[in-house]
Amino acid sequence: MMAIRRVPESRVLVGRSVKTTPVPWYSVPSELRVVRAHVFTSLSTPATPNTKSAWTQLVASTSEDVSAIVLSYPGNIGGTDYGILLDVGVGASGVEVAVVQDLAMFPLSFSNQMVVTIPVRIPAGSRVAWRAQAAQASKSITPTIVLCAARGHQSTPTSVDTYGVYTSTSRATALTGTSGVTCTEIAASTSRQYAAAILLPSNFGQVGVNANVRLTLCVGDAGVEREVGYFDFNQSGAGVFSFPSGYPMSPPIIGGTIPAGSRLSVRHNIAANPGYVQASIIGVPFA
Repeated sequence: MMAIRRVPESRVLVGRSVKTTPVPWYSVPSELRVVRAHVFTSLSTPATPNTKSAWTQLVASTSEDVSAIVLSYPGNIGGTDYGILLDVGVGASGVEVAVVQDLAMFPLSFSNQMVVTIPVRIPAGSRVAWRAQAAQASKSITPTIVLCAARGHQSTPTSVDTYGVYTSTSRATALTGTSGVTCTEIAASTSRQYAAAILLPSNFGQVGVNANVRLTLCVGDAGVEREVGYFDFNQSGAGVFSFPSGYPMSPPIIGGTIPAGSRLSVRHNIAANPGYVQASIIGVPFA
């Protein structure tokens, strides 16, 4: 199994013609420029639990090429099961294509917000919409989205893949096993080669682990997994997520090559009841 690896832009192949190895903009320090800020449209999920809502338009036509979408959600939809999955789509009404699908980023609540940056290229002039499903019937959710651009948008894929989510329950994968030892499988075999991955925590209930949590992304066969990146946050006993520094929770984009056919898993440091935390992984393909 290949380790995740980043190749610097400055690498020159000795003895051959000089060339630059292309590296996605999100693998090196970069500042995103806002194209459309804080698009805010409430979504209502269907009366039948765990089914997709109709698409709701966010932007009729993007003014320029988009390199990334930044999603956030204030949390707490009420009730007993907080499972929610969110899709972002591109295209005319009735023929939308999901470019981000089944995003499980919503716990019970936050002491601050979860902010997730997803590299995805949306051409200028595109209509952008979203839809959602929930484990409970007829829930209203109020996420926000910011559309951003970067100089290297040509290296951004036109869609991403989500692993470890279940549309039958609107939940991600509950963690299992022993702290620091067990890796919970998220994907048995990836469908594509990826340039990066994003590890997302979530939960579905009103209980938590009351601990500082570290989730570690691992690549490789069971028993020989390689740790390639991690995300730290806190979950209270009441299920509320927070970031230790007090800033908005922002899962990192873990850059590097993950070959197609790789097994993805997550290792945790939770002493008791790890199933109160769930995880999913977004695979970011090469453009």
